[in-house]
Amino acid sequence: MAVELFDYYPDISANLVKALLLHFTKPVIWPTLALPKEHLVGLGEPVLEPALRPTPHAAAFLHMGELAPNTFAYLPFFVPACLAPEGGGLLRIRATVVINPPVDPDNQLEYSKARVTLALRKPAEVGHSRVGVSDDAVESDKWWPVSQINRTFHRSYSSGEWELQLRLWTRGLPNDYRQKFAVVIEVLDDRERVAVYDEVATNAGNLFRAIRHRTAA
Repeated sequence: MAVELFDYYPDISANLVKALLLHFTKPVIWPTLALPKEHLVGLGEPVLEPALRPTPHAAAFLHMGELAPNTFAYLPFFVPACLAPEGGGLLRIRATVVINPPVDPDNQLEYSKARVTLALRKPAEVGHSRVGVSDDAVESDKWWPVSQINRTFHRSYSSGEWELQLRLWTRGLPNDYRQKFAVVIEVLDDRERVAVYDEVATNAGNLFRAIRHRTAA
């Protein structure tokens, strides 16, 4: 699966390949593993098709870059009007962040020397308003190379440009350390009624650029 992603996206990073494989997954319910939770790593079984080609009821935004310790980064994404409360859809936002930090091989439970915490920001009359994600974050307090949020919105919210807020935390690393990261942000209609991808492509084309990929010969 990783080889196919590297071949399809010629400019992709290893972090982004990991993010795509961890983000587009389905739950694994068999066999049951009798292991403590802290010994398990992963978010399900990868599903390659949506990592390669868009689906009608979802749009994905991909980001790569670097983070500095104890500072914030804001990554934009777009929520189309068809997912506004009166649009008939049900908004869900999923985001997966992957980093490749230095590790401590002698600390089995907290081997990572860096982690990223996440928050959402949506448009407001002045600036942005914060959207809490504490109940929607996966392993938010764990020092490991993956962070994920998964939130469905049942109350009113604003369409338009949103932001995913990232903050890098480190331990035992110099102040000038820089951490490479990759992010997949997915905007979905949980009811699968409205054409999310087409509306994003139509209305957000000037804000974002399409990811370059290889076409069949």
